[in-house]
Amino acid sequence: MIIFSIGYAKNEEGKVYNRFGSLNQRGGENRLNVAVTRAKEGIIVVSSIEPEDLNIANTSEHGPKLLKSYLKYARAVFGGKLEEIHAVIKEINEVVNTHVVQQTLHLIPHLKSKCTNNFVI
Repeated sequence: MIIFSIGYAKNEEGKVYNRFGSLNQRGGENRLNVAVTRAKEGIIVVSSIEPEDLNIANTSEHGPKLLKSYLKYARAVFGGKLEEIHAVIKEINEVVNTHVVQQTLHLIPHLKSKCTNNFVI
């Protein structure tokens, strides 16, 4: 079991600063990947903010975008909202696809899989 605590919070004015630290560096998405893929039994997400509180509009790196998507995903899973889960998985796949294209790799969907985010590079 992993407890994944989100270290961002609103300030006294109710704003969340866009200081994503190592997530906002090139390759920062790898840190997020490690954080959310190592659990053998499950993940408990602890957060004092909602995904919509994260303003990623001016962020060029993938880490903050994927963090926001992951928080949406965790909320949807917790709420049992299947349509929202599928929408977030699609959103995550689009970010991953953009990253893969930027790395001049080729993304080939694995169509025989029942998993919605299974692909081969």
